[in-house]
Amino acid sequence: MSQSKRLPRSSNAQNNQFAEALKLVDQALDTNRDDGEGLLLKGKLHHQLGQDNSARQALARACELLPTSFEANYNMGQLALKLSIDEALPYLVRAYELRAPGAIADALRNQLLGVHFRAAHTPLDLARSDLARGNVPGASEWVAKAQAVEPGNGEVRLLAGVLAQRRGALDEAERELIEACRLLPTNLNAHLTLAQVYVGENKKADARRTLEKLLAIVQRQGTGAIEDELIRRQAREMLETLGN
Repeated sequence: MSQSKRLPRSSNAQNNQFAEALKLVDQALDTNRDDGEGLLLKGKLHHQLGQDNSARQALARACELLPTSFEANYNMGQLALKLSIDEALPYLVRAYELRAPGAIADALRNQLLGVHFRAAHTPLDLARSDLARGNVPGASEWVAKAQAVEPGNGEVRLLAGVLAQRRGALDEAERELIEACRLLPTNLNAHLTLAQVYVGENKKADARRTLEKLLAIVQRQGTGAIEDELIRRQAREMLETLGN
């Protein structure tokens, strides 16, 4: 995965080179309009020539064809920033999820940390990305941003509780997860994580009560996804262990 930065604006001689390269790319694309790498290069060349509208069109299509390309999403996000943060964020968040460690990834993180989010869903996505990589401190920064805009959001409280659990701050985790269960009364993961925290605190009666509530929810609504079935099995196993 290439994470090379966008090239700086070029001289007239370089512009001529880019224009000639663009002609060759367009010729290649005439035979295959869905060549994602070709469209990515086309977008970068248009950008070098100062043709940002054409660059955005090519890069947007490249992102569709190359959804796991950091370079396509990063470049598209940076160009879209010239229009609006709302247009840019989906691409920048996707690039953040795809990033490899390095200076550009660090710069992208700092860029996103400077965004004034109006809703919790984007910082939550960024937090989940960091958590999936085992970066609990990084995920906690995003959750703090989500809490600042939507402190009463159940998903925010759930992830805050999970992160507190990962840090070993069980009192904090318990408070966050109790609130998450109140706000998300049918969320199986919230109840299972709260039960795990109770076990860690040696509050076996509270853990049993929470697991029994979880299983009652499952009985009412069923398990609509594989993840739900896994949670149900884990809850039963925990109950059996607590019963010994």
